Amino acid sequence: MTNIYNFTRRDLRRQIMRFLSQVEDYRTGQATSGGFISLADTQMAADAANYWVGAQVYIPTLNAQRRVGSFASSTLYFVPTLAAAVVSGYDYEICKDFRIEEVHDAIDRAIMEVSHVMLTSRVDTTLTKRADEYRYSVPSGFAYLAEVWYKDYTGTGDSYDRWEEVDPIHWDVLLEASGPILVLNHDYDWTDVNSKALRLVGQTPPLRLSDETTNVAVNPEWVIQHALMNLSAKRASGSDDRPDQYQRMHMLARQAIERLRPLMYSPPLPGSRRVMET
Repeated sequence: MTNIYNFTRRDLRRQIMRFLSQVEDYRTGQATSGGFISLADTQMAADAANYWVGAQVYIPTLNAQRRVGSFASSTLYFVPTLAAAVVSGYDYEICKDFRIEEVHDAIDRAIMEVSHVMLTSRVDTTLTKRADEYRYSVPSGFAYLAEVWYKDYTGTGDSYDRWEEVDPIHWDVLLEASGPILVLNHDYDWTDVNSKALRLVGQTPPLRLSDETTNVAVNPEWVIQHALMNLSAKRASGSDDRPDQYQRMHMLARQAIERLRPLMYSPPLPGSRRVMET
């Protein structure tokens, strides 16, 4: 099975921005006070008035990004105002040039670049075997189904649940107009399985990251370098006032991508049944 890495979108974004901060000013911090139109951080006391004007500030707790309209006395003033107020302790990120949505889009593009050649593990336990029923809609999200198990024993205290695998000859997947159907062998004796939870084990393509807490299913180094390659390419054409630095960043990221590309492949598990096109 493909690993789920201990990297969230937040971790990826901050790594990417730290690379970009070699060229553009980027910082992270924590609000000491704030409101609907402002965020103050005493750690910015040394920054000159209006230093951050035009920069993009992102507040993850509010999932909100705003342009800085003015800056003075350690306080950022937003344009436009926020729908919810900033309070003391809120994390924030600020960058002179790159927009957070731009970085998130680059992360998603890196993931989708390999979504047709690699698969990540998926497990579902929402189905229960019902007496005299042998057809079940496969839960969404599977591209391939490799194993079907049933809960033979529910653990209590220090004991653990015990699962038994159903022999693959006793189940199959049919692709019907209404969706994929898990079909159980009608001639098999399911008496011991009736009313017990089923566990489906299979694979799915990696998905875009839509929140700050879900772990990425793709090698984080691939995502970071692929994002840097795309983000730096936009500013290496000469329209930016530091094209040479972006050109070098683009070259190094591209080299890393070519080194990693042969590793970005994972086939279906042996004996898998196809559930949908990948």
